[in-house]
Amino acid sequence: MSPEPDHAIQRFRIALDLLATGAGDVRSRLRHAAISVLGLRTEEFPRALQADYLWIIRMLTSRPPRFEGEGKIEATLYRMRNSTGAKIAERIKSMYFELLRYREHHK
Repeated sequence: MSPEPDHAIQRFRIALDLLATGAGDVRSRLRHAAISVLGLRTEEFPRALQADYLWIIRMLTSRPPRFEGEGKIEATLYRMRNSTGAKIAERIKSMYFELLRYREHHK
């Protein structure tokens, strides 16, 4: 059975809007965008996009918290270079459009 990507599309659209119009540098915008996409399950994506989704999650949560009360996202973004943040933002954008194409071809 093929996944129904509508929920993932909605969450990635929100993330893309936050990346495009949010305040601050790419890391600040990624913090808000991450919240939108982190709650998704891998099964909500077509098999061809699951590895991309897992890459995004891994890149946004790769560092352990530095102190009590800090989350993995904040710890990771604190040490992230803007160029890495831009790569993650680009992958979010790419996945959004791939999800739209998938939905269009599987109606």
